[in-house]
Order: sequence, then C-alpha cells, then structure tokens
Amino acid sequence: MTYRNLGELVGAASEQFADDVAFQVRRGLRLERYTFRAAGDGARRVAAWLNARGITAGERLVVWSPNMPEYAMLYFGAWTAGVVVVPIDVRTGQEILDRFVAAAEPRMAFKSRHLAGRFGPPVAETFDLEDLLDLVADMRPLASVPDIPSQSLCEIAFTSGTTGVPKGVMLTHGNFLAEIAAMRQAFPLKRSYRALSVLPLSHALEQIIDLLLAYTFGVRMTHVPSVNAVTISRALREEGTTCLILVPQLLRMLLTGIERRAREENEALWTSAHAVAERIPFPLRRVLFGRVHRALGGHLEFFGSGGAPLDLKVAAAWQRMGVHILEGYGLTETSAASTINSWRAQRLGTVGQPIPGVDVRISGDGEILIRGPTVSPGYFGNEELTSRSFVDGWLQTGDIGSLDADGFLRISGRAAFKIVLPDGRNVYPEDVEQTLNLHPLVRESCVVGVERNDGEAVYAALLTTAPERADEIIRESNRRLAAHQQIRGYTIWQEADFPRTATLKVDRVSVREAVERDRAAVVGERPGRPGPPGDPLIAVIARAAERPSDDVRDGAELEGDLGLDSIGRIELLAAIEEEMGRVVDELAVGPQTTIAELRALVAAGSTSREIKAPPRWPRTWWARMIGSALLWIAFRLQDRWMRLDVVHPDRAASLPVPSLVIFNYQGPYAPLVLLRALPAHVRSRVAVAVDPRIWKGRDRWQGLLAALAAQAFSFAKSGGTALAGLEELGRWLDDGYAVIISPEGEPELDGALRPFLNGTGLMAVEMRVPIVPFKLEHYHRLFPRDQSFPYLPNKPGTVRLIVGEPLTLPKGTTYRDATEAAERALVDAH
Repeated sequence: MTYRNLGELVGAASEQFADDVAFQVRRGLRLERYTFRAAGDGARRVAAWLNARGITAGERLVVWSPNMPEYAMLYFGAWTAGVVVVPIDVRTGQEILDRFVAAAEPRMAFKSRHLAGRFGPPVAETFDLEDLLDLVADMRPLASVPDIPSQSLCEIAFTSGTTGVPKGVMLTHGNFLAEIAAMRQAFPLKRSYRALSVLPLSHALEQIIDLLLAYTFGVRMTHVPSVNAVTISRALREEGTTCLILVPQLLRMLLTGIERRAREENEALWTSAHAVAERIPFPLRRVLFGRVHRALGGHLEFFGSGGAPLDLKVAAAWQRMGVHILEGYGLTETSAASTINSWRAQRLGTVGQPIPGVDVRISGDGEILIRGPTVSPGYFGNEELTSRSFVDGWLQTGDIGSLDADGFLRISGRAAFKIVLPDGRNVYPEDVEQTLNLHPLVRESCVVGVERNDGEAVYAALLTTAPERADEIIRESNRRLAAHQQIRGYTIWQEADFPRTATLKVDRVSVREAVERDRAAVVGERPGRPGPPGDPLIAVIARAAERPSDDVRDGAELEGDLGLDSIGRIELLAAIEEEMGRVVDELAVGPQTTIAELRALVAAGSTSREIKAPPRWPRTWWARMIGSALLWIAFRLQDRWMRLDVVHPDRAASLPVPSLVIFNYQGPYAPLVLLRALPAHVRSRVAVAVDPRIWKGRDRWQGLLAALAAQAFSFAKSGGTALAGLEELGRWLDDGYAVIISPEGEPELDGALRPFLNGTGLMAVEMRVPIVPFKLEHYHRLFPRDQSFPYLPNKPGTVRLIVGEPLTLPKGTTYRDATEAAERALVDAH
C-alpha cells in the first residue's frame, strides 16, 4: 500500500495490530506495556495537543532523551501533525546542545527529567518526556490524519557540530517512506519477533529499523532504561528477545563477556566447540552452543549491525555460535541503510547489496556515491555544503569502498581519516585495524596517522589482554600487512575502552589527540591517559540519597551519614546495576558500608546477574487441577472449625487485576481465608507472596503445597534477597495477577495490627497498581499463642473478613505517605 506521509503509515499499522503489544519498558519493578491501539491513539492525541499549543505543520520541536515508549509516540504524533522533529543524542553536552537549538530554532522542547541540561532561546516551552501521556490525556484524538505532502520535512538530524557550523540533515516523509518500502522487501521481519531497542532513537538507523520497520510488521519492541551489559543481558533473558540492532562496539561487548565466562569454565572445550562449529549446519551450532543461547534467553536469532565497521572476527564468532549477523551500510543523509546483508544474500566482510530503489556506484578515486528516493534534500540552512555534498543527485559519502561482481559493497575506510604517507601512498585505518583485531590478544584497536618530521606515520592504540606482549602483537600483525601499511608506533590504551562518538564509533579525533600528546618517540613506550572527568558512582549515590555530590565522601556511611536505610540501599544497588552495568551482592552492603567500600564492591562486581527464572509449573494445567482439588479439601476442612462471614463479597468478586491485596496476618493459613472469599474465576488470577522459609528444612512440604494450591512464591520482606523478591512480585503483576501479601513485620498474636514494614511504601508506589485491603477479625482466637504445633486450630469459631475499597495512590506519593495510606485503608475497612 502507498502512503502519503508517516502519519498514515503509523495509523494503518496501529489498526492492523491493534491489540498486540507495540512497546514495553521496565521502569523500576514493573514492566509497562503499550498496545498498537494505545500507541496510535497516543499519537493522535499528541498531534491534537501540539496543534492546540500552536505547534503546527512545518514548525519544529526538539527532543533530548534516552529511549522510551513516549519517545516513539512523540515522533508518531509530531509526524501525524506535520511537525518537524529535531532529535538530539542523549549524550550531547550543553554547549553542543545550544548550537543545535540555535541552528534549528524550535519553539518547543521535550527532555527526560533525568537529564540535567536545559534549553535556551528560541525554545519557549520545555516538557518532561516522561509526562507526555499525562499532558495529552484530556485531548480528543485527531479524527483523521492531515494531508501532509510527502516532500514535507519530518526531521532535522544533526550529525556534527563540535566545531564550526552544525550540520543538520533534512529528511522528508518521502525519504522515510521510500526507505521503509525498500527495507520491507530486503529485510522482512516476522510478527512473532521480539526486538530490543538499544541504539538511540535520535539516530536514523534506530528510527527506521526498530521504530518504523518493526512497527509496520507488528513486532514487539522493548526499551531499556540505559544501555549496558546488565540491562541488555537481562532483557534478552526475560523478554524472549529474538533480534536487535547493535553497533559493533556492543556486539563486541556481549561477545567478550560470553567468552570470558566460557574460558574460565573450560577454555579447551570452548576452543574445540568453535573449531567444530565451522563444519556443521547452522541449526546444529545452536545446539552445540546451547548454554550460550540459554544465557541469551534461548530465542535470539540475529543481530543487525551498522553505524561503524564490524570486525570480521567478531562477526565470525557469532555466526559460529548460531547467531546470524546481518550488516548494513548507510548514512543519516540516506535515511539509514543503503545496502544490507539480507536472509537471501549474505556475505561476511561486506555491508551487503543495495536495497531496492537505491543506486550505489564507486567514483574514479574510490569514493562511494549513493542516489535514490531515500537521499536527503540537503543540509538545513547550508546551501554551500549541500551543493558540495549532493552533485547531480548523487550523495558524496566521503567513504572509500568497492563493489564486487555480485554487487556486494566492501568498505575500505573513511576518506577524512586516511593516512597520507610521505611517498604519497594512502593507508586507510580500517584496513590495518582489521588485521590487528584478528590477533587473538587484541580486544580492539584504533589506528591513526601521527605527524613526524617527514610526514604522517601509521600509529596504533591497543586494547589488549596481554600488554606485556604488545611488541609481539605488532610484529605478527606487520607480517600480514603490506609494506606501506606497516605500524610504526603504538600505545597501550590504559582505560577500559576508547572514547566513543554519539553513535558508539571510536572517536578517532580524541584518540589521535591523546596519541599526539602522549606517544613515545619509538615503538614500545606505553604512555597512559588520565581517566574521564566526573565520577558516575558519586552521581548515582547522590541522586539516591538526595544529597549534593560534595556530601558523598569516601568515608561516609550509607545509612549513618547519607540516610540510606534498607529500602534506600535496595534502590541504590538497582541504580548501580541499571546505570553502571555492575551487579553488587546485596548481602555485602549494610548500614555501615562506606562509599570507599562500596566503590571496591562495584569494581569487583559482575557485569551480569544470574536471574533464576521463577518456576512455571504452578501455572500448568495439571498443577492448577491439583491445586483446585487441594483448595477444595482445605475449604471443606475449614468448614469443620470455622464459619466465614464476608463483608462486601461484591468487592471480592470484582477484585481488580493486577492489584496488591494487603491483609493483617492473624495466624497460620490466613491467606486461605482470603482465597476462600474469592469466586473461582477470580481465584485463578491470584498469587500469594510467602516467607521463603517455608521452602526450607522440615517445613519445605508447606512450600510445595502452597505453590500448588495458591500459586505461592518466595518473597523476603528484608535481608539480602529483598530486591529479588520485589522483582518477582513485579513479574506476577506484569502477568496480570492480584498478589496477596501481608505488610506487617510480625504476626498479630493478640489481634492488634502491627506496624507496617518500611518497604510497604516502596512496594505500593513502585508497583503502580490498586491496593485492596482485606481485614481479618477474630481469626487469631482460633490459634492460641502457647500451642507447640501452631498448624491446627484450638477451637471452632466465626471469622469476619472485611473487603475494603481499592486504593489508588496519586502520582508523586512518597513512600512514607504510601505506607500510612495503606495502613489507614486496612484499619478503616468496614
């Protein structure tokens, strides 16, 4: 079908896949989901809201934020209204941000509330992107998509601006529509795919593949709050991810972590498996590397790669493990991909064949030229640069490459970074890096040209696992390089990684500056480089403690000096895992832990956390049949010694799901009383959070029966596994269950309500579901305190169960206020 603009394309997909999940994101302890219908409705509300605020077709708005579903819906709404989006990479600093804004002249801005920067003139209004859906909630959605011509701008994407005039690439609705149409032919996706959005949504590649292309195929997209090894690995395991688009740096990062763990366990077996994999069919490779695939969630089929040259060694390693690598090539000026390795035509070491409708040719001096409907009309407000870069319809890419007999494009290097030797011969850094990166001791390399008395020389910066063998690495690599490509000097890079650009390419300019400043006069000297400014750990702690960074000193204790109680420490460790990609053992962090001690724990922490999948057998059909039978028996036994009087049974019958059902714990088997009050159809969607101790020692029989009868799961209210318990609680709510839980710190042996635990407020606020109070009365009288075996009642009696009204906490409620509100709701239930 042909669309006139992106608003029509988004509207059609929203209707086609209406009830499927389009976007999801884990925020804190919950997974938020948005269907295609909700996304389409949100887009039309955003369009109406923009028009109501005077932002109409042709106007510009700027957005500066990490990926989230609201980012996607802002794009959709702006494009529907004909508004031009100016996306800014989340890693952009204030100075460059100001240049981009001054050049684009937007009147409205959206930013994440977690970014500290600000927008100056001409921006008149700034909103937090996280509040987008609240802002437009009262708007009536546009009844129809406005008639926006295909040649209208949809975006201005800034690709440079660190020095001189910012370069803003203009992209039209027609550019994106042509790209999507071509990619649907060359790179078809399946509706059953589950994708992961990792690249910034401010970049064209992510917008085309993970936003628009995925949306038109009905693919579910998961956003992660921040991009690191922990968040990516966790999303792969928990969300059943089948595919994702990564820059080569992230592909290398994932591979490095897998290789490190595998070599620690059995290096010989790992090496042998790779040797065997090259000689067996692709499906058998997945079996051979079954443990790797299970660690990655068990569903991963392929990685897409773009944005920077992919190391052939990295690509081959993934392919041997049974994961397809599909590399492409393009620029922002070409609406992302112009060539791609597809399922039908794939060749490692190349960036694939041109997509339908796009022409690629090589000029006389080896430069890649591109023409087609996906090519930008030029640079915003810069006719001179436009005329130099777009000649007779052909984009002068500045990249050097070649086309083989089958039309596969091979990239040789970037013209701007070529090294010109004293004799006039050219060396392209990527060629030398490819040889260096094939060396088993080299994790990654960056080759630059450095000035010497007689001209430029080839110089390498190395990330290596064996710095003491650097001379050997250089000698062996030089044997495989041509005479003019010989490496004349090197530096062992002292930091964990090279500096990166906004698209995670190695920042060659910064590397070259460091090399020029610190390099040795002869091969073999290994100067270091100072670490990056700022301390991410201090920033995370300061935010968690709500203190100035200056207060966070190495000698400060987490609780005594910074006021981080047990709940605060749980939040802190979650933030360290999410933002820094480090997992710290909860049991090692206590009230007296100092910042210096925490720093050491973070440094020693793992980059991945073993997440034990919760047992699924209690939800199987056979377990539910047995559970129903057990409940019937339990209810009949209760009839012999207890009469149940339910107040407001209608509320029990209409119990909202998901929700938190809080009750006062007055004795053994109290949750059974709550279950008995629920109709069978409601009871099937209810789980019970119980003390982990019932699965241990002589009481473990109780755990088995509780799991069968009540879909019980382990929930520690305090201690080193509290975070894991909260995460598991969140998963049950994500799956649409009501969860029964007692917020009291100890049982009510005398019938008097005990103080709620401090974590109650955190649980109530972060779970973002209604709280339904179930108040038990007189149950404690049936179980006297002095009974040595507390599992049997001492006498028959009547128990009263009062079902209260659901409590919904307003946005912005503090943990303390939430605890008090929940306690008051239970006390006041009548």
